[in-house]
Amino acid sequence: MKKILRYLPLLLAAASLATACNDSDPVPGPYDAINGYYRSTSTTHTLDLTYSGSALPGKQVAFFTADGKTAELTFTDVVPGEPDLEFRNVALRGTGGSYTFGGTDSRGGRELRYTGSIEAGRLALSVEVTMPATPFLGTWDLAREGSGTDGPTFLVWESSVALDLFGSPVPISTMMPLLTQLTNKILPQVLQSVTFLADGNITATFSKAGIDLTGEVTPVWQQSPVNMAQYYVRDGAIYVILNPYLIVGAAAGGTPGTQASAVTTSPVPPTKAIDFGEIMARLQQIFSQGIPVHYTLEGGKAAVWIDQEPIMPFADLIPLIAGLIPEGGNKMISALLGPILEQMPDILRGTTEMKIGINLQRAQ
Repeated sequence: MKKILRYLPLLLAAASLATACNDSDPVPGPYDAINGYYRSTSTTHTLDLTYSGSALPGKQVAFFTADGKTAELTFTDVVPGEPDLEFRNVALRGTGGSYTFGGTDSRGGRELRYTGSIEAGRLALSVEVTMPATPFLGTWDLAREGSGTDGPTFLVWESSVALDLFGSPVPISTMMPLLTQLTNKILPQVLQSVTFLADGNITATFSKAGIDLTGEVTPVWQQSPVNMAQYYVRDGAIYVILNPYLIVGAAAGGTPGTQASAVTTSPVPPTKAIDFGEIMARLQQIFSQGIPVHYTLEGGKAAVWIDQEPIMPFADLIPLIAGLIPEGGNKMISALLGPILEQMPDILRGTTEMKIGINLQRAQ
């Protein structure tokens, strides 16, 4: 009993200390102001990311340091085909909460160089990449009818669910010949060529001069900016990564390649209440790992197409996209397009075969 009484004050002190430690808030670390996950859409941890010298929104970079001398970095969906790219023991230069850093990396034939700076609330990062060589590197022209191919486009779509068109069931497959004729007429008016760059970017020579199904339009060709579309080749397919923030920003009338990093409002007045930010987030999730594009190569000719696999994630998204049809537009088109889009999820889920493709020829 005397032994217990002798140690009682010590036990009470230890219990008090343990209680105080459990009840108190964690003591802030000296680098908590700069550690964290940086995103282009964040207002507290803003990521200012450039890829090949141009803005690349919609990405994430994690930064953590314990001593202000070295850091761990994780690039999420920054480099095509590499979802999480980790760098350890990255040397930091600077003091007082403001640092610079940089490094190089070589993996699987891919070369990367990065430089950056960080301070409380903002991480600036510049990334330069050279991807492994592929047979697609260079410029490819859209094939023309009568050029030894079947024309610019080819479409195949079989579904167990028919389209209800004005009360009559219409198999989607029966619409493909007409749609192929239309796309063969339309696409050459808006697309001249695509270029696969060494840094993993895809650019296009395109025209916004308009479309005319009855006559000829004189295209005004221009080059798309980098970072709207990127690619990598793996397991016999080209994976195409689209950046919805840049694409929607350009469609809304912004300067190509320098759009706001977070587009959260619809560029057109919706016909019903929708969360446009949700659409952007879901599109980013769908596109982040790349859309598998199948291909065949024969001499200087290529056929590229997608099947139903990358289209299926859009089934639940189509009703949201239908809400973007503006009021006050062409009433006949709206009356036709609205009901068709409403039926698309079921038709997509019933798809048994799909090929949506274009024919290309290597530019001379």
